[in-house]
Amino acid sequence: MKHTFFVEIGTEELPSRRLQELAKFFANNIHIELNHANIVHQEIKWFATSRRLAVKVVMLIDIHIYGFFENISSGIMQVFVDNGSPWSVIINNWAVTYNVKVKCSKYIVYSKNKWFMYRELMQDDTVHHLLCKVINNALKKTSNRIFMRWGKGDFKFIRPIHTVTVLLNDHVVSGNIFGININRIICSHRFMGKSDIILSHADDYPSILMQQGFVISNYNQRKKIIQTGIKEVVKKIGGVVKIEDSFLVEELTSLVEWPIVLVGSFKPKFLKLPKEVLIDVIEYNQKHFVVTNENKELLPYFIFVINVKSTNREAIINGHETVIYSKLTDASYFFNIDSIVRLESYLPHLNNILFHRKIGTLLDKTKRIEKLSAWIAIQLNADVSQAVRAAKLAKCDLLSNMVIEFPRTQGAIGMHYARRDGESEVVSLAQKEYYYPRFSGDILPNTQISCILAIADRIDTISGIFSIKEYPKGNGDPFALRRAAIGILRIIIEKRIFLNLSFLVKQSVDLYNNNLSNKYLVDKIIDFLQGRLCIYYQNRGYRNDVIRVILKNSLVNLIDFEKRLNVLHNFCRTEGFFLLKVLTKRVFNIIIKDDMISNDRPQVFLLRNIEEFNLFVKLFELDILLSDMLKKHCYLEILIELLKLSKLINVFFDHVMIMVQNDELRINRLSLLSKAYRLLTILIDFSLLK
Repeated sequence: MKHTFFVEIGTEELPSRRLQELAKFFANNIHIELNHANIVHQEIKWFATSRRLAVKVVMLIDIHIYGFFENISSGIMQVFVDNGSPWSVIINNWAVTYNVKVKCSKYIVYSKNKWFMYRELMQDDTVHHLLCKVINNALKKTSNRIFMRWGKGDFKFIRPIHTVTVLLNDHVVSGNIFGININRIICSHRFMGKSDIILSHADDYPSILMQQGFVISNYNQRKKIIQTGIKEVVKKIGGVVKIEDSFLVEELTSLVEWPIVLVGSFKPKFLKLPKEVLIDVIEYNQKHFVVTNENKELLPYFIFVINVKSTNREAIINGHETVIYSKLTDASYFFNIDSIVRLESYLPHLNNILFHRKIGTLLDKTKRIEKLSAWIAIQLNADVSQAVRAAKLAKCDLLSNMVIEFPRTQGAIGMHYARRDGESEVVSLAQKEYYYPRFSGDILPNTQISCILAIADRIDTISGIFSIKEYPKGNGDPFALRRAAIGILRIIIEKRIFLNLSFLVKQSVDLYNNNLSNKYLVDKIIDFLQGRLCIYYQNRGYRNDVIRVILKNSLVNLIDFEKRLNVLHNFCRTEGFFLLKVLTKRVFNIIIKDDMISNDRPQVFLLRNIEEFNLFVKLFELDILLSDMLKKHCYLEILIELLKLSKLINVFFDHVMIMVQNDELRINRLSLLSKAYRLLTILIDFSLLK
């Protein structure tokens, strides 16, 4: 007989941006716990709204425990048969081995396809206890950074739990979850439907909740309703709304339980405000969708989603329009106030804003960024004056009324104000772009000056925080230094910027003039950057051991590093990699044992065999050739030459005795191998790789 198992956890409002993730975690934890309890099940469906997490396990097989599976091979089975042992003896012997009490009538033991197994039929109270344990464990393991406590108990969950509904078919699973007694009552919409809904059977969910409670508990169904509604509304007003991969669609799906899509408008005069301000007010503050035309120009409309059925939609639309009007009126006021002064006039006032009490003010930071930007510009043959000018204005917009009122517009406001003041387009654009990348996978700055400013600002922050020993620890990274490091690395690598990272760190550290050993601080920061570089490439699928072995050489040129990494990453998948790895290790093990090797300059007059003479000639040819290839970054060609060399070395091993009695001959042959080892490891020490 097949069953349906259902559980719903009614909570206070769950974090909207993590609702889908939490629901999937919960469902997966239920699946894992059912497996641990040896409860066979098939399909699992998850449901989630702002005030509930639910899981429905469809087609649950008869509740029982499967245990102690043992495969009896045909050979062993034949021995039993040949010995004439009755099946009862075979079963008893097997049961003793696995501590199965077959005498008890509630156990069933049988052989099928030469397998022995048993299952224990369970009493109802045992089933209920087991299912409660499954739910408890699943809830405790549901991931979240911050948990809450409530009531008098010591229970912890993402949000306080108010109701627990657990049914097995039409039976309530008796028990207690997090101090709350289980029942068959589920809560409806806050403002619509019945206050409490009695769930008669697990199969009635979620249809009964939709019909009587006006709650669409299926997350994907709500999302589709929102997307379809937006498309229909946009078609009527002749606009465009980006809903693919939209964070706002996901967030609104998590916030509402009965979505209805409406459209409002605002006065066209507000379109004179910077686009970023309109998007900040409409999308981020009010959680509405902005509407554009085909050219991505904003239109005086917004689309929003409500959570209640209403007979007077006009009143609701007017209410939202009033709020938007109020917000945009404030923005226009601040924008007009800011237009009275130039962006540069805020510069002296940065001295009143503390960046860090141990490091100094934002004005101090600005001066350091100016010097660092000038140095980077010189290294890249960029326009020094523009780099310095962009750095000088970079923090000024933080004191503008617009940014104080709408913090997310920093950078974008600086760009608009710089354009208004007649700054060059490159300098103006850098005010916005130096904030990129803001998060993982974000876009990068477009212009060279923007890249220079972005690098200078981030490395200055890293150097300053490291100089006062406030390093990132565990999950704690209050100054976002890891993100800053990844930003620097991404810009240099993906924008193909030839910049010596070690020199950059030293230049940045020197600007602080602290009493710490600069050499120690530089090494510490470089180690930190190397660690982030490893993470960056590991996330792209590269081998960690290859990354770290290449990093042993230096961190001078990241463009060269990536080229070397790509070549070696692909080479490690070939048979040639294994051959060079084994050979390099063999050569190393031989030369390391003899302390008498003084150099890798073997003498030609001490060569006795044609094999060692051929190796001698090849080594001297390659010494010049590989050095030249290394300078030209011809790494694939180097590997090809090393594979050719490996054949000569193997021939040498086959025909030449190395550890001879004659000291001169032995040392000369070891010197030959020492030179071979140096060439074999000119690109990477293969013996260090797994």
